[in-house]
Amino acid sequence: MIQIYTGNGKGKTTGAVGSAIRCVGAGKKVLFCQFLKDGTSGECSLLKTLSGVECLLPEREFGFTFTMDEETRKEAMAYYRTYWDKIEQAMAEKNYDMIVLDEICDACCTNMIDVEKVLKFLDKYGKTVEIILTGRKPSETLAEKAEYITEMKKIKHPFDKGVSARKGIEF
Repeated sequence: MIQIYTGNGKGKTTGAVGSAIRCVGAGKKVLFCQFLKDGTSGECSLLKTLSGVECLLPEREFGFTFTMDEETRKEAMAYYRTYWDKIEQAMAEKNYDMIVLDEICDACCTNMIDVEKVLKFLDKYGKTVEIILTGRKPSETLAEKAEYITEMKKIKHPFDKGVSARKGIEF
């Protein structure tokens, strides 16, 4: 099935990681991928140590999309489109039971990834592999494909008072 963890609250990636750990704990194989992050967060460090999990993580970070200048945006778009091809290749070469596409919704809504490619991917693998998409603002077309949609709603968050994300807590 296809799952989406969305909303403006904390917990989208955490929920996806929990599902990946549950899957591996049942003896299955997981491919964990991230968009718009640099792959150095605490969950990635742990997932890399687990037998049954393959992490395919970006090797570059470009910052928040809303702070990118035009040149950086073009560079990031080209990078993520090549990164998407690596994900497609990994799926074609190996048999995974689950794939997590962390922050893919944001990557699509900011045009870093072509949503049509993601939709084709969902059509191809959505009936044989558990697919978890995370991020804010999934497109209507992505939402229509999902069997599960869970929204994390922010009630209060320290970022609103200028507190930066803390290693080991928010990332």
